[in-house]
Amino acid sequence: MSAPVSSLKFAKIGIVAYSGTHYAPEDIKNSEVVVFIKERGKDTRKYIQDQLETVRPIVSKMKSLVAKGQILGIKNYSKCQNACNMLEWSFNQIEAFSSIVGKASLNWEHPTVQETLDKVMSIDPEEIEKNLVEQNSQYLLFAKQAYENI
Repeated sequence: MSAPVSSLKFAKIGIVAYSGTHYAPEDIKNSEVVVFIKERGKDTRKYIQDQLETVRPIVSKMKSLVAKGQILGIKNYSKCQNACNMLEWSFNQIEAFSSIVGKASLNWEHPTVQETLDKVMSIDPEEIEKNLVEQNSQYLLFAKQAYENI
């Protein structure tokens, strides 16, 4: 996930770079985001999606193993399941960001679009990195304990 997280970081830096420029109209909320999306959104979306494609099979495999673990009734499995769900959540956050960034033709003045844009812009790559480290640690601890029990 390091490549998708890095791509998210750079996209957000690119958006901030549009703040206060003559390109960003002042009469639209999130104007720097709108200008970024119109000028660089499609390429940014493609780049992030390409990064996510390498991770997608891993997420799918993880989800299938989570389901299999539920069936087997492994001791303390909820810790592993929660960690995997949070790892998937991180993936989904980046995917949501890239999806909105790639939509240059939205009605930017519509309240629902602005609300969605606010939510997407609140996605913090630093928090995602922190979450990934924490959940990977929880998963490894679970795996260690499971192997010790075996």
